[in-house]
Order: sequence, then structure tokens, then C-alpha cells
Amino acid sequence: MTYFNYRTRVRENFRQRLVNMVSIAALQQDGDLHAAIQNPGDEETEAYKQIQAINKAIVATEPEVGYLYTMRMNDQGQIHFFVDAGQPGDDDLATVAEFFEESTPLMRTTFHSLDHAVAEEQFNTDRWGTWLSTYAPFYNSNGDLEGIIGMDIGASTVIAAERAVLYLILGTTAGAMVIVTLLGLWLGNIF
Repeated sequence: MTYFNYRTRVRENFRQRLVNMVSIAALQQDGDLHAAIQNPGDEETEAYKQIQAINKAIVATEPEVGYLYTMRMNDQGQIHFFVDAGQPGDDDLATVAEFFEESTPLMRTTFHSLDHAVAEEQFNTDRWGTWLSTYAPFYNSNGDLEGIIGMDIGASTVIAAERAVLYLILGTTAGAMVIVTLLGLWLGNIF
């Protein structure tokens, strides 16, 4: 029971930390510059390179972050990637306007109404792996929604932290049981 309570807290701490980080990342986005990125091949434009450099710097500050990427939704309700920062040395980045096939229900239903950072409740899996994801809106200079920035942390990172809590609880419980048993034997002999 203690483990399940702590596991829930560990996951909630990761979710809150990601929400805080993606909120800050959203503030770093230049919506007007981002609006200039429209078509495949725009990866070579100065606008793309500037935004990607900012986002790569954000990713570099937190090694647990797997991906940081911007998205837009088209008129048909399809979500597309625009600027993907990835990890240093990562060559499997999404291209400009690449369709995001594995977008989550939370992302699809809240895309246009999102006015603050949110985190997925559960892990989601896509072609890049299994992640705990968060999203935050960013705006152009007119205050209009320009896109959503997403940030992912690997499920393995979260699960490793949960297992560390499990091992700590098991170790503490086992140690306490040994001490109580020895104390009981000692007191039993005295009486």
C-alpha cells in the first residue's frame, strides 16, 4: 500500500516537473518566427534553425527529456510536427509538416482550446518509444495560438524512479522485520 502511494507521488512529481518545464519552454517560443515555417524543406530556413537551436538548448539542460517539438493542427483536425529538437546526435527527427499519426486523445481534443500546460495521465507509445508527455500552447505577437509545444520523458526513467522507491520500501521493511525479530527473541529470552 505504501509503495502504491509513493509510486503515485513519484509519477505525479514527474508530471508536475514536466508541466513546469514545458511551460517555460512555451515562453521561449517565438510565435511569429514559428509561423514562417510552413512546408517540408523549411528545415533549412533561418527561422527553423533559430527555433530548433533554442529548443535544443532547453533539452540540453535536462538530460531526462527525450524530445521537445512544436505542432500545429490543420483544418481537417490532423496534428503535424513542425520543429523537432530531439536529443544531441539524434538523426530520427520529425520533418516539417510530418503527420503525427500517434497523437493522443488528450492532444486531439484539447489542441485548440488548450490555454495552459497539461500532462498525459498515462504513458503513450509512438514510433520513437514510450513516453510521459506534456503540452503547452504558444502564441504569436497578436496573441493568437501559433502552436503547441510538446515535451516527452522516457517511460523507463519514470519506471526506474518508481522501482527505486519499491526497493527502498522493501529494504526498509526487511530491515525492520529483522530488527523486530531479533528484539523479540532477545526480549523473549529475558522474560
